[in-house]
Amino acid sequence: MVRAKAAAAGAHAWLEALPGLVAGLERDWGITAGRPYTGGTEAYVAEAVRADGTPAVLKLMIPRAGDHAEHEIAVLRRCGGEGCAELYRADEERGAMLLERLGPSLYDLSVPFERRLAVIAVGAEISEIPLLLCCHRFVVLGIDEAVERAGDRGSPSS
Repeated sequence: MVRAKAAAAGAHAWLEALPGLVAGLERDWGITAGRPYTGGTEAYVAEAVRADGTPAVLKLMIPRAGDHAEHEIAVLRRCGGEGCAELYRADEERGAMLLERLGPSLYDLSVPFERRLAVIAVGAEISEIPLLLCCHRFVVLGIDEAVERAGDRGSPSS
């Protein structure tokens, strides 16, 4: 799915450079990247392990118009791990993040889409961030508006 989204965004060079990008981050951050997660649409996401053995997640945003990676990194820094995964490392220029590994995704646990949105909204409320960022195109919406839209339609919208 990530390959199709990257191709649609015209990020063919990024796809070709992805193995080298991962290798560079492994070297620069002292991590070992593992198997990629499935089901992602906005980023290449893979298991990783830090040099001290701490499990982590490597996330590389598909390059596209806008400052999506910078915004997500800024929000994660602001949250400091409250209500969301902790951001261990970030590189805005490469659209790369090293995140705390929390366990199976809500998608992998077969949690319905509407319930996933509600969980994300609660996480945003806990972290005192009044927005949802890059959640199936709910970009920078207030929690109330995002929950209302999810409840009204049960699916993402622009």
